[in-house]
Amino acid sequence: MPFDVFYSGQCFQSVPYSHEDYPGLLILSKLMFNKFLLREIREIGGAYGGGAYLRG
Repeated sequence: MPFDVFYSGQCFQSVPYSHEDYPGLLILSKLMFNKFLLREIREIGGAYGGGAYLRG
C-alpha cells in the first residue's frame, strides 16, 4: 500500500495505584483524551488514534 505509516509513543513514570493523586490523574487523563486529544489527533490531524493513559 502506498501509505506512510508512523507510530510514536512516550511514557513516563507516574504515581502508583495506591497514591492519593492517582484518582485525580486518572480522571485528568480521561478528560484530556475525550475533550482535547481525540479532536486534535483524530479529527484535525487525521490520525487513527492517540491519547493519554494512566496505568497503576
